[in-house]
Formats: sequence, C-alpha cells, structure tokens
Amino acid sequence: MIETSIYVGDLRAHIGSRRDIHLEVPGETFYSPLCKVIDDISCDFIMESISNGIVIHGLCQGNYSALCSYGLVDIVEPFQVSVNELFEEVRARDRVDGDEDTYQFRGDDLDIEQMLRDSVIPSLPLAPKCSHGPQDCTICSSQVVPFIQKDIDGISDKIIGGIDDVVAKNEIDPRFEVLKELKIED
Repeated sequence: MIETSIYVGDLRAHIGSRRDIHLEVPGETFYSPLCKVIDDISCDFIMESISNGIVIHGLCQGNYSALCSYGLVDIVEPFQVSVNELFEEVRARDRVDGDEDTYQFRGDDLDIEQMLRDSVIPSLPLAPKCSHGPQDCTICSSQVVPFIQKDIDGISDKIIGGIDDVVAKNEIDPRFEVLKELKIED
C-alpha cells in the first residue's frame, strides 16, 4: 500500500482556502499490460476547499518503461498527466454510494491513491514507441521504414489479394524448409 493520505482538516475549516502540495509517490505499482512506471511519480497539486469538499488540480509526471512497438527494444519515456478532481466530504450521517462520479472522503484525511491510479494508468500508451519515431531509430528504420515509404496508394489498385500481400514478404522461415520435401499423396 502506498502512503497517499493527505491531512485536509485545516482546509475544511476555511472554505476558499488553498494549499500547494508536492508528493513523490513510488511508481512500481502503477503499470498496464505494456508499460510500467519506473522511479517515483512527481505530483504537484493545488488543493482548494469548497463548500462540499476539496478540489485537487495539478500535474503528475514520471517515466515509464516499455517495449517499443516499432523496433521491439526496451525504451524509457516520460509521461505527464493533468489532474482535476473533486473529493466530496461524506459526513457521518450520510450514506456512502459507490457509484459516484467523484471521490469521497470522511474526516480530516483524504486518500488520493485511487485518483492517481485512475489518472496515471490510462495515460500510459497502448502502443508504446520511441520518442524519435521509426525514421530516426537505427533499429526501427531497418525494419519499419521500408514499409512506411512504399507507395501503398499507387499499388493498391493493382492488388488482387489485399494490401498485406504487397507489404508482407513471402519468405519461408528456414525452420520449415524440411516441409518442402513432404509430399502428400491422394
């Protein structure tokens, strides 16, 4: 469990008051199927007290590691996420509903871990790639650029099978060469 509890008792006492807050949150538990946050997530927030709760807005920044979807090499890239969320105060007599569009807190502390997860994890890319792109990457340029530079529009009218027949090479994997000798008799 990450320590992400923030004392807001002084803000609750004075509606309209503000506080700047800086947090360094360990990033090792923030990951998606293709990316993992490394190091710490740096959070710079402004917390404002309103009549029914606390508004938190600011930035979260950090680095993630992943496998480049172009060149299939390990990469480390930065990310930045804007946060603007409302934490509604729930009093002792109020019923707590789980289907709210806002985060809820009770007492003088609020926990921002779920807000951070809901902000950071969806911001990680679904198809990670090098920041310099396939044209400037030595690994990517040898594998991807030849296909990107083909005149697909010019040759697509002449294709009978499909675009994949032109782009993909029809080379037989050397491990399957033995199968050429296999003859099937009717």
